[in-house]
Amino acid sequence: MTEDPKKLLFDFTAGLGDFASETEVQGKQAAAFMGMVGASFETSVLDFKTKELIAIGVALYHRCPYCISLHAFNALEAGATKEEIMQASMVAVAFGGGPSMSFAVTLLKNAVETFQGESFTEEDRMEILKRLGMA
Repeated sequence: MTEDPKKLLFDFTAGLGDFASETEVQGKQAAAFMGMVGASFETSVLDFKTKELIAIGVALYHRCPYCISLHAFNALEAGATKEEIMQASMVAVAFGGGPSMSFAVTLLKNAVETFQGESFTEEDRMEILKRLGMA
C-alpha cells in the first residue's frame, strides 16, 4: 500500500469541509471538534511542535493514514526536522510494534519528503493552512 500523503491531506481537509457544510448540525459538530483540537494544540506548558510530535506517535500507533499525513505537515510547519519526526515515530514503534514501524518507514517518511519537496507548492501549503484555519 503506497498512499500519496499530499492526496490524503487534501482529501481529509476537503472531507471535513464538505461534512461541515452539509447541515447546520454537522457544521456545529465539525466546529466543536475543531475547537477541541485547536484548544488541545495551543501552546502552553508544551509548545505546538512538541504536541505535533506526540500526535505523530499517536497517529502511527493507530495507523491512521490521514492523521499521519496531517501531523507530518503540521510538525514541519511547526519547525520540526525530519530527524525529530522520525525519532518521535520510534516511540510509537516501541509500543505499536511492526504495524507502526511499517507506517513510519513508508507513509510518514514519504509525507515528510513530499511536504519538504518541490511537488508540494507554496499554493498547496497555503490552501491546507486555509482549510485548517491556520492561515
